[in-house]
Amino acid sequence: MGLSMKDTALAKYYINEGEKKGFAEGEKQKALEIAVKLLKKGNSVEDVADITGLSLEQVRVINERK
Repeated sequence: MGLSMKDTALAKYYINEGEKKGFAEGEKQKALEIAVKLLKKGNSVEDVADITGLSLEQVRVINERK
């Protein structure tokens, strides 16, 4: 018993959505790691936000915790 065309299409859709979500989470994690390094090197909160694409508020929170 194989999957129907509808089931196969749904499976592909959910796999694709899962990959997109995983990629987005990985990008965000990398941006956070880069922000920490930039802040430790003395870059301004504004510059770090501009470089990483994170919000000023996100970078401020990271800066307070480093």
